[in-house]
Amino acid sequence: MTTATDPGVDFWLDYVTAEGGLHERVGAASLVVLPEDLQERHRQDAEMTVTADPDVAREDRAMLMTVGHPLLTAAAESVLAQGDVGVVRLERPTSRTPDLAQLQNWARDRFPVDHGRVDLTGGPRPSVRCLLRVSSLATFTMSSDDRFQEQIECWVDVPSGRPLVDGNDRRLADLVAVEHAEREQLDPDTPGLANALAAVDAEIGRRAEARRVALGDSVLPSLRAERDRARDYYQQMADSLRKRMATAATDKVAGYQARLDHTQAERDRRLAEIEEKYRSSVQCLPFRLHLVGVPSLQVEAGIRRGSRWYPVDLEWLSPVRRFAPVACPGCGSDEILVAGKDGLGCRSCRPPRPLTSVPEPGSAGRPDGLAGEPMAKQPTRASAASSERARTPVAESERRDPGRRPGPGGRSDPAVPKPDARQASGNSHDRPGASGTSTSTRTGPSARTVTRPGASGTAARPATRGRSRVGPSPAAMTRAGSKMIMRLWERVEGGDRAIAGMCAPDGPAAASVRVFGSDGPRIAVGLPNELRLRSVASSTSEHVPGTDFWLTIGRLGASDHVDHPFQVLWHMINGRPLIDEVVGMATGVWPWLPTSVSMSASRAGRWDLELTPRQVAATADDPVARLVLDRTAPIRGIAIAARCLAAWWRLDPSVTAELVETAGSRVVTAALDKQVSMRASTARRADAHVAADYGVYPAAVKSMGPRLQRRLALGPLKPW
Repeated sequence: MTTATDPGVDFWLDYVTAEGGLHERVGAASLVVLPEDLQERHRQDAEMTVTADPDVAREDRAMLMTVGHPLLTAAAESVLAQGDVGVVRLERPTSRTPDLAQLQNWARDRFPVDHGRVDLTGGPRPSVRCLLRVSSLATFTMSSDDRFQEQIECWVDVPSGRPLVDGNDRRLADLVAVEHAEREQLDPDTPGLANALAAVDAEIGRRAEARRVALGDSVLPSLRAERDRARDYYQQMADSLRKRMATAATDKVAGYQARLDHTQAERDRRLAEIEEKYRSSVQCLPFRLHLVGVPSLQVEAGIRRGSRWYPVDLEWLSPVRRFAPVACPGCGSDEILVAGKDGLGCRSCRPPRPLTSVPEPGSAGRPDGLAGEPMAKQPTRASAASSERARTPVAESERRDPGRRPGPGGRSDPAVPKPDARQASGNSHDRPGASGTSTSTRTGPSARTVTRPGASGTAARPATRGRSRVGPSPAAMTRAGSKMIMRLWERVEGGDRAIAGMCAPDGPAAASVRVFGSDGPRIAVGLPNELRLRSVASSTSEHVPGTDFWLTIGRLGASDHVDHPFQVLWHMINGRPLIDEVVGMATGVWPWLPTSVSMSASRAGRWDLELTPRQVAATADDPVARLVLDRTAPIRGIAIAARCLAAWWRLDPSVTAELVETAGSRVVTAALDKQVSMRASTARRADAHVAADYGVYPAAVKSMGPRLQRRLALGPLKPW
């Protein structure tokens, strides 16, 4: 018969052995001899037999020790209260030591530097790097009935105060149990230990909070169901009292009104009680603290920028074959370093300068494909040519008459007129660079004719500014889009408020920035605030047929070493790109969006966070916008919610006030959700399903839909 081991029994046997007791395995059970202190602490006899097999416990009269047993719980509480504190040094590996050239190549891959590079000048020399290992028991209380416990372990580099990533902490944890002659030879009075303790406490708190948010999805259905039941119950009571009060005698109206006020007060009290019942919290109890000496190789290194040299401390951790983290000398963060002209820092304390304006596009463009670019200013070869061109007579004539364009030999040709509707429809299938004699003329940014409804709900006249002229080439638009993408994410990373000026005033991107501030694009893509952007890559911009929109897809490299896709819709106005929409996908298809399930599955619960003071101020006087954030965003996704806000804020305030007053904010929000969702996805939802999401009647949603559509005039090419 095979003897099966159980984690609970093994823990109890190890606990008894550590306290001075004895145990012996007898078949599927274990005979345990307890010392006197354990006998008194747990009120047990000197000898006992424990097992994890129910059949053995029943036949041999052994104690069945499984999860939740009082002895296991008491032993775990005793171990946690006592803690595990110590100093240990790992054994140096016997593998071949890498040479300086190999270490230099690995250092350059590990630590990219803006405007500089890492050079190694000496070493390697054997050394010991101190790391701090802290384990904590996190208790997550999601409701009065749901409670979870998990272990959170964090390793922090003592000299830099930065946590280890990429699974290196798990590899080091497996090596701590190795016994060797130098195991305890380490000085506990290590410089920087206090800062490392503060850093590890902050990191454990951050991980616990992120885990609490993720676990919150498990109780959200119960919270919503109980809250909806309470609202429906008190709503029915209030409706019944109002009906009886409408037909009651005059002397009884006051009594019914008092009962109605009492019902509403009781409803508020009950809803607050439900919210308090499902209010989540987390508590962390540290129980392990190890100061671990890791064998390393020290090298003499620095960052070179031209003739400037900035020394840095690099150490190669031999057991995990990785470099120890390097902190910014200015602020101590783990951002990408920037070698400036007057010192070394990171992108936070030395942000890159704004990108230069897009130069006059030339005839040659970069090859198609996804091109990665660092999030910093790159020198452009076209800048010199652009400045030289500004001094030519042709440039002077262009400034005097912007409606003319240079012809062959520097002559000015008349501007090409905009084709009529029949010509446009006949040439809409032509693509730039296609073979044949027929050509396709695109209208420039000054001739944008996308129809926007006016304040009263009627269609406004197309905006025409001056005479039409031939628009820039696709290569020029790709360059403009690439620079715009880099400038966007640089400002997002720096928290620059100028992002609002990069967005079209009537688009979802502007709505997101209005509500979430400079974090609007970050939230649209689904990047948590704790992640730092490291790189951005964008594709060739593609024209959206039948519109003046351009579509650019790309990916963001963040500190979690995961590529986050994004898609930006934009257009040109007077030579300036304006962003209409930013979504967290890269399908290259517009205006269709994936379903809300696929859009939010990887970051479920992210849109259920409590509103910040800025979001409250942005929607304080607009109940429909508030409902879009509270209900539409968790149900349909942030992309649909942003489109709903953009469409709603296009209407005149008098029109919106009239709609809310006549039908109620919930009915209007439900109808707005359906009208916008119809033009964003092939998935259709019935009025009953939409009404159930907002707690209203399907007939009211069906009646409000045409009224709202007449004012918004949504269509296939105008989804908001």
